[in-house]
Amino acid sequence: MPRERKLPPGLWKRGRVYHARFRAAGREVRKRLSTNFQAACELLNELRARAERFLRERRIELDPGIPVAYLTASQRQMVMIARALAMNPSVLILDEATTCLTERETAGLFELIRRLRDQGLTCIFVSHRLREVEELADRVTVLRDGAVVAEFDRGRFSSDQIVEAMIGRRLADAAATQGVATAADGVE
Repeated sequence: MPRERKLPPGLWKRGRVYHARFRAAGREVRKRLSTNFQAACELLNELRARAERFLRERRIELDPGIPVAYLTASQRQMVMIARALAMNPSVLILDEATTCLTERETAGLFELIRRLRDQGLTCIFVSHRLREVEELADRVTVLRDGAVVAEFDRGRFSSDQIVEAMIGRRLADAAATQGVATAADGVE
């Protein structure tokens, strides 16, 4: 999924969800508009029905009839995720995907990711929110300065271990030099 969330404001969700996959359909709509308005309208209705079905099957709550200009930031994010899924990827990379999502949307996204995982899709979830990582990840890989510094399987890591791998030293040592209490000190 592209990290930048560039969506042309006049674009309708139905077009954006299928943008990359159905570019030929867009050319066909323009061609039909110039020759047969009724056929162009039928094609647009077909695209809307496909988008509605696609979103409904994935339990993504979006109305494909609303122009992107009227969407909230979190709705635009969900359009980008739906767009990535419309490409039928074998690997889905979500980079800070929950940044602008509400708690309800985040829960819905996590449910979707779990369903996709159960269907065999590999999902790479990049986040600095450790609670999300703990809730979602089957495996955690920590990168520092572009290199893998630690890997953990589900149930075999704590937030402190992840943070220590991220900063490159024991959390207690880092906290002592900064005068900060840690979870080990009873502070969360």
